[in-house]
Amino acid sequence: MLLHKLWRVGRVVRQGSAKPCTPVQIRYAPPGRVVELVYTTDLKSVAPRACGFKSRPAHQYKKAFLKVFFVIITLNMTKIIDGREIANLILESIAKRTAKYQLKPKLVIITYQADKRSKLYVGLKQKKASQVGISCELLDWSGISLAECKSNMTQLAFDNSVSGIIMQLPLNGLKNQQSLLDLIPLSKDVDGLSSQSLESLKNNTQSLIPATPKAILAIISSENISLENKNILIIGQGKLVGLPLGIILKNRKLKVFTADLASVSLEALTAQADIIVTATGSPGLLAGNMLKAGVIVLDAGASESGDIIAGDVEYSSVEPKVALISKVPGGIGPVTVACLLENVLQAAKIPR
Repeated sequence: MLLHKLWRVGRVVRQGSAKPCTPVQIRYAPPGRVVELVYTTDLKSVAPRACGFKSRPAHQYKKAFLKVFFVIITLNMTKIIDGREIANLILESIAKRTAKYQLKPKLVIITYQADKRSKLYVGLKQKKASQVGISCELLDWSGISLAECKSNMTQLAFDNSVSGIIMQLPLNGLKNQQSLLDLIPLSKDVDGLSSQSLESLKNNTQSLIPATPKAILAIISSENISLENKNILIIGQGKLVGLPLGIILKNRKLKVFTADLASVSLEALTAQADIIVTATGSPGLLAGNMLKAGVIVLDAGASESGDIIAGDVEYSSVEPKVALISKVPGGIGPVTVACLLENVLQAAKIPR
């Protein structure tokens, strides 16, 4: 509809027609910016005001109109975050650092009864690690006892050749998993899943930021998203994303609200939020009628829907209402892998 109205105005202006036409008034008002295009019936004046354009007679308007046209179209388009582009910048930096210092940090990835999705994620991490000069060893501990797993983990903890350790969740069929995760030393816990890592976040003494929260912070920085004086809502309180991210942002004295699937006031919270991070693994959880216009949505959810990895957001209804959004796949996921590998470099104490 917007395109049709703008084309009609543009065509009449360019032809210099004096025929009366239905008045057109189009406004777009994101925070801090106003665009207004007014077309009068007598065509004596077409008055655009956008990014400094002033009112002028119609015959002087052709070039100005085209500029205003593209400004309005740009402003009315939802921006989709390109996670792969952000990730590539981080990976390029990692590759330069490993090449410069001629060191090859080592990441150990441990699986236990890995499912199809886990195998996919592990393969991506191995591939990216190889591309940036990080050695990656995959250990499959499927079927061995918890006691044996703990013994193996203790050996890795004291192995000076190992820079970082992750256990690829879920660990299907392994009981008392946290006791095993807690054997990963803080200095090697590049995914931030140990109890010690969580405690260090609470005390604001962490040396390594968990990979997915770090990826979200990297996206916020890359997109120049201001967090000051904003209502920030984090949906999902899992130890991979929501819980650590909430702690980090609260430590920065930001206005953070948290919710999960059981929250009875979820729609009231989403309606007031300026920035929403969702990480529940529930497809379609966040719909457009739950949001105010101009909100920023970062989708860190991931679940299988047939052969497709789906996020938490119902994009068809949400996308028209938001100013900025990350999608699944291609949003936070690629940046998480890059940030995980950046943590490996930090753990190996490779300078920037």
